[in-house]
Amino acid sequence: MIVKCAIDETVWTAAEAFEVTGVNPLLQRAWRNRGFLGSRRHARGLTSHDVAQLRTLKTLRDRGIDLEQAAPIADRAPDVLWFAAMHAPYRLIEPVGTLDQKAAFQIALRHAHDDVDGDLSFFQQAVAIRGRSVVRFVAAVEGEQLPVADLSTVFDSEEEEAAIILDLLVIGRRLAEQATRPLLTARITSVDGAESAARKTQPRLVVQDDS
Repeated sequence: MIVKCAIDETVWTAAEAFEVTGVNPLLQRAWRNRGFLGSRRHARGLTSHDVAQLRTLKTLRDRGIDLEQAAPIADRAPDVLWFAAMHAPYRLIEPVGTLDQKAAFQIALRHAHDDVDGDLSFFQQAVAIRGRSVVRFVAAVEGEQLPVADLSTVFDSEEEEAAIILDLLVIGRRLAEQATRPLLTARITSVDGAESAARKTQPRLVVQDDS
């Protein structure tokens, strides 16, 4: 069974984003005017990527990191969203379609997330991570942000004392726990092979680009 869907990000008001990130609307506007937020902002508000960026920037600022150094790390918003979605997929990814389509989506989502042989590529596509792996740790060293596959590569270096390590998994989980609405909407476009004869095949979720 193949469930095809198009992904939309939730649009948040400044007040809603404040509830989730702790960044008040005035500060949100100031950071955007200074170029410290991306260009994904929706005409009616902020996207979930914006919210993930705000949450990351707030975490860095709370640790005393200046905005110029924090902004490149906040560009890892897709990774933060990935960890959030993986933490609570059934609450944070909302299917839209008929009852049968939504039931098929939940079956495929459960397989992708919970089963050992589940295909996690759906989650990467849903948060716009393409052509690379998900990054958990980011090291900020001398104004640059570097993805870190092995923390020992930082702690064994001469720059250990100057390095700031950020765990995007922790930020993503906190975002998931505080999100008051789904982060993503999955508009189901089709369900192929849902007949009883085809149910022996593994269910799969496919993200369609409807741009």
